Amino acid sequence: MKTFQKSELSRRGILRGTLAMGVIAAFGAPLLTACGDGGIPAGANAGNASLPTFVKFPGVTADLPGTNAGVTDGYFTYPANPPKTTTGIPGDGKPITVMMPAAGAIPPAPDQNAYAQELNKRLGSELKVAWTPSADWSQKLATTIAGDQLPDVFNLLNETPDFPSMLEAKALDLTPYLAGDAIKKYPALANIPTESWRGAVFNGKIFGLPIPRGITTSRILYRREDILEQLGATAVPTSFAEFLELCETVTEPSKNRWALASLPMTFVQEMYQLPNNWSEHDGAFSHLFEHENMKAALEAGRQLVAAKVVNPDAFASAQAQYKKWFDAGTAVMVEDSLSAWQGFQRRGVAIPGFKMAAYPAPGADGGSGSFWLGDPNHSISAINKKSKDRVETILNVFNWLASPFGTEEDMLRQYGVEGLDYELDGSDPILTDQGTLEIKANPVYLTGSPATLYISQGEDAVRARHDAEEALVPLAVKDASNGLYSATASRTGAQQLKSMEALQNDIVQGRKPVSAWDAGVKDWQGKAGDKMRSEYEEAFAQLKNA
Repeated sequence: MKTFQKSELSRRGILRGTLAMGVIAAFGAPLLTACGDGGIPAGANAGNASLPTFVKFPGVTADLPGTNAGVTDGYFTYPANPPKTTTGIPGDGKPITVMMPAAGAIPPAPDQNAYAQELNKRLGSELKVAWTPSADWSQKLATTIAGDQLPDVFNLLNETPDFPSMLEAKALDLTPYLAGDAIKKYPALANIPTESWRGAVFNGKIFGLPIPRGITTSRILYRREDILEQLGATAVPTSFAEFLELCETVTEPSKNRWALASLPMTFVQEMYQLPNNWSEHDGAFSHLFEHENMKAALEAGRQLVAAKVVNPDAFASAQAQYKKWFDAGTAVMVEDSLSAWQGFQRRGVAIPGFKMAAYPAPGADGGSGSFWLGDPNHSISAINKKSKDRVETILNVFNWLASPFGTEEDMLRQYGVEGLDYELDGSDPILTDQGTLEIKANPVYLTGSPATLYISQGEDAVRARHDAEEALVPLAVKDASNGLYSATASRTGAQQLKSMEALQNDIVQGRKPVSAWDAGVKDWQGKAGDKMRSEYEEAFAQLKNA
């Protein structure tokens, strides 16, 4: 049984220089899930590489167009008569061996999986996938690397010390094939935003293909608008005091209802304009732990807990339970990644009157707060150096797999075989029970297309999330350490983070005073923080002078 709540310290973490997708401490999510939380920073000297030229795929017209600033394209229905992105068969008839984590249960084997059979047929090369449960992924990858048994393609989303050195030793340098205009040979890959490609560059070389997620890895505070309307509490808070008052108003333990599924420390820290992990000014780096407003945010968190507006079981529960409380109305608000929106909406179809929206953080004392952008990628996929003779075939297959939303290739990759894996309702594909099982074989952690906003049969839901993104994006704050590598963060950051996480939980639950934070920060600085700072500053200077 967990004895602490997974706090914002663990979500944003100090391991931005590692590759810890499934580890809470690294990149914005308490669980490794198919909804896409995670992230992978670019390596040191990322700016020295010629990044791929971005060429937006013309594709299908969005009902609610996004923006270059980060708002996602929204679609009310799946496009009828999807166009093709590619021509011919991308594979060469020989299998491509792949190693990646399973997003949930291991899918049925290809000989029992119509989806996998049709996908392999269309690719022209069988994807021979070695699936590994996400809980075992870190150990499996480490063992495979140590034994020099890596397949043609391997996904990188585990904690890997000295990551750039590992890539230099094991991964093929893709710079000659993808840098600059060379990527135009692969139009679907060229459609991946430049910001995502930065996460595939280490030591000035392109070492992988990104799995782009855009804004969807960012955390937001969801609210059950239908419940708030019933309670006459629809006014949007404009300060922390008003937020606390709202929470107290809607909390009724006798009716098994609390305002908050968990303590939303991201939201609280955004109210106090804290840095999104690391901030940079004139080449000098500072961490959110050190910010003058951090203790004020801790006091605010302590007040929320003391007011008993947080579900009393929150600190012994995990994100999956928070989702259930939100679905059931036991919690009126929950903090989760933006990628969770579709899941909430799909489950909400069975809830009479279900309506959901999201709060942008107000300033603690009025005005605007901020919005912490998550990592633009879930992870990357690298190609084995030993597979250099097949690199163009593999890239052709990846180009097919990265086909954008609304295309014929995307329809097959996302939904499988019509009549078996899905049925059409108008132009919307609706998964069958067979499809729900088989689609787990989707090679979601090889590459992908830019995130889009589509919720089957959910125009109102699409509009609501698009509206939320338009309100959030102008407040966006990036993590200054994105694009930089710290060996200290990679090697010892997780251990030090756990100490800070424990201290935060002691403070917000009233076991220690807020003043205890100062000693904790000093200890963190001595053991990891100051060294990480100097490594990030050095890497930043190298980028600036490149």
